[in-house]
Amino acid sequence: MKIKIQDILTKFNQRLFGLKGLNFDEKIDGFYYYLAEKSDIFYLLAIERDVYDGDTPWTYSHFEFEIEKNPNANFLIAAKNDKPIAFIGTRIDFHEDSIHITNLAVKKEFQHRGIAKNFLAQIEDLCEKLGINKISLEVKLTNQTAQALYRSNGFSSEKILPEYYDDGSDGLWMEKNLLDDED
Repeated sequence: MKIKIQDILTKFNQRLFGLKGLNFDEKIDGFYYYLAEKSDIFYLLAIERDVYDGDTPWTYSHFEFEIEKNPNANFLIAAKNDKPIAFIGTRIDFHEDSIHITNLAVKKEFQHRGIAKNFLAQIEDLCEKLGINKISLEVKLTNQTAQALYRSNGFSSEKILPEYYDDGSDGLWMEKNLLDDED
C-alpha cells in the first residue's frame, strides 16, 4: 500500500541536484500515483474547483512556480483510470527541519477512500528518510472534516491564524512532531 518512497527521495534529489530522466510512477490499490509536472496544472485546478465549490485557492501561476521553479516543492497526484482525482503539495524546509503541506485535495466523489491518509503516511515516511522531524500545515478554522483527518493522523492545533485566507476567514496552524511518535 505504500508508494516507493525511494522514488520521491530521488525526485527531491533530482530537483535539488538537477538530475534528469528518472521514473517515479507507482500503482497502489487501483490508484496511480505520480509526481506532477507543469502539464498537470489544469488537473490540479479542476480538483480544486471540485473540492472548493468552484473556487481555486491557488492560481495557475502559484502551481507553476512550485512545480517548475521551487526545488523544495513537490506535488504528488493520485489518478483513477488515467484521470487525476487528488493531490498533495509539499514544501521541504531543511533550516526548520520540517515539511509543510501546502495543499491536500481529493475530489468529492473519491473522498473517504483512504487517499488523504495514504498521502499523509507517505509524507511521514519521506520525513523519516530525510531525517526531518516535523510536518506542518494550515487549514480553514471552519473545516472540521479536514481537522478531524489531521488529528486522527497525529497532528495537533498550534495556533489560530486570524484572517489568513483571501476571503478573510481564519486559519488553523497544525503540526505533527515526529519525535513524539518515538516515545
